[in-house]
Amino acid sequence: MRRLPLFLVLVAVGCGVGAVYADAGGETAEASVEIQSPITPVLSARRVPDHITEDIADRRLTVSLTNLVGAAPQDTCLVVAAGGRPIIAHQAATALIPASNEKVLVAAAALDELGPRFRYTTTVQAQVAPNGQGVVAGDLWLVGGGDPVLATRRYARSSDIQDEAHTSLETLADRVVAAGVTAVRGRVLGDESRYDRERYVDAWPSRFIDQNQTGPLSGLSVNDGFSSFPTSADPGAVESASTNPPALAAQTFADLLTARGVRVTGGAGAGTAPTRAPVVAELRSAPLRDITAQFLTWSDNQTAELVNKELGFARNGQGTTASGSDAVEAVLTDAGFDLAGSDAVDGSGLAGSNRVTCSLLYEVLADAGPGSVLVRGLAVAGETGTLAATFNGTPAEGRLRAKTGSLNEARGLSGVVTVPEGDDITFALLVNQDFVDAQGDAVRIDVGLALAAYPQRPGLDQVAPRPLDGPASAPAEPTGPGG
Repeated sequence: MRRLPLFLVLVAVGCGVGAVYADAGGETAEASVEIQSPITPVLSARRVPDHITEDIADRRLTVSLTNLVGAAPQDTCLVVAAGGRPIIAHQAATALIPASNEKVLVAAAALDELGPRFRYTTTVQAQVAPNGQGVVAGDLWLVGGGDPVLATRRYARSSDIQDEAHTSLETLADRVVAAGVTAVRGRVLGDESRYDRERYVDAWPSRFIDQNQTGPLSGLSVNDGFSSFPTSADPGAVESASTNPPALAAQTFADLLTARGVRVTGGAGAGTAPTRAPVVAELRSAPLRDITAQFLTWSDNQTAELVNKELGFARNGQGTTASGSDAVEAVLTDAGFDLAGSDAVDGSGLAGSNRVTCSLLYEVLADAGPGSVLVRGLAVAGETGTLAATFNGTPAEGRLRAKTGSLNEARGLSGVVTVPEGDDITFALLVNQDFVDAQGDAVRIDVGLALAAYPQRPGLDQVAPRPLDGPASAPAEPTGPGG
């Protein structure tokens, strides 16, 4: 195991005074150089060791956070450390509903198992290779490789969420033309056989499907499986989920081929390509590090779900939600993390039956480190993704990177705060209630602001030597994040 869980670490915080020892074992040598008086007196507050002021800053943060969780809903966990030094571990081993913080675990497992350079591949295969005139005498298959961001430019440009790292279906159509294909004397068929055909997760409330929290899941997903969607040209268009994603993908691809002068005579539909069907063209996605950043930054539920299925396919040979969730747990366990009490049910965190501990979230983020692909993929306060409109104009802006999470019964915020003059802070916060009220919702903001206020180091007047007849009391500790 990489480390003991933070909540098992016992820390005794105190201040010590160093002593200077002289060597009394030999004769004193006669001075050969002139001794210069120090510019700063030996007992000056400017010579206070960093660990003493660091100690005070840590204790001040501990007090602030202790006050916040003391006023938070009962089912709240919080783990915070600065440079690996424990600050607080409140109910760290309590398994709670993570909401979209589940995506942190899926991303970490995917980057570990598949690798940050992994790319999805979508292929075009033919019943027979094109003849000398570029005619495919039979069907043409668009074979899905599980790419969760395969889209037309029109769809990708409909929102920042899709435009971050999408795989252009137009580029694949261009490659078919570049391969010399001029006509398809058969059908264009969509092959989704890489994954199962379960469009949604049984554990989700039906309202999430009605709200299009994800499109229908498929091993061949184009435009997230939506047959219609709002665009800049038609912002009032209805977002409508297809009942047959592979057929929709095939029809969209056939239309792109037709627009490029390729004659398609047999229409479009869904079907599985023969095992040895010749490959006409293929297209690879952006690397996985960009795709995980997309679903972490924007909390993209569908991308997270399809990455979860790819984990199941890669690890267990089954592209299912259950297999993917099992793979997440297995990968993290193999990496040395303690999953006691945790239970992965889906990839997005939409299922209220997911359970995660703050200790696990903290350990995964801390093990990755502030400069890792995982942490760099998180939303930035006041700047990007789900945090673009949060913490604006506060010390957290531009410094707090985190994964948000919101369900009716859960709130979450886990990530890293960069500290310009100190050790970076890693943290994990989950809040659960039957229905999260305003007080429960505010905990995330209050904790984020308290973390961004670190380090509150003491001033020179607070650590300078005091006269023997002066006051002996220590400076009062703050009682809140602004103290």
